[in-house]
Amino acid sequence: MAGNSETITAQDERVISAILLQYATAADTRDRAMLEGCFAPDLKADYGDPIGSFSSRDEIVEGLLAMLSNCGETLHFITNITLRPDGADIAALCYTHAVVRLPGMDEPVRTAGTYTDRFTRVDGEWRIAERTYRGIA
Repeated sequence: MAGNSETITAQDERVISAILLQYATAADTRDRAMLEGCFAPDLKADYGDPIGSFSSRDEIVEGLLAMLSNCGETLHFITNITLRPDGADIAALCYTHAVVRLPGMDEPVRTAGTYTDRFTRVDGEWRIAERTYRGIA
């Protein structure tokens, strides 16, 4: 638990940071179970164009895996993680950078942006309940 509405425990920080890194690894390895473990069942996410929005864990997992199936190797990086209390939840902001090999292209595509997330507890475990991706490059 986030302790109270004004503090975040060291354990919360470790767990939430691990989930963000798990997401990056799951994307690169196309690991469905690992990806599912990042999100609350009733997740709401907006990745913007061209990826789109998702209204549940199942929807985002299917959508991301379908998109990634059209890619070659990928490397996703998560950095600059900041957390703040948000009532019983925790708000998170992190930077993301991805290197993506696309079929027919000699050089990989590089993207960068931010994830703004709201983590909530599901059956006692932290999960991403809301996510907004903002691409900047």
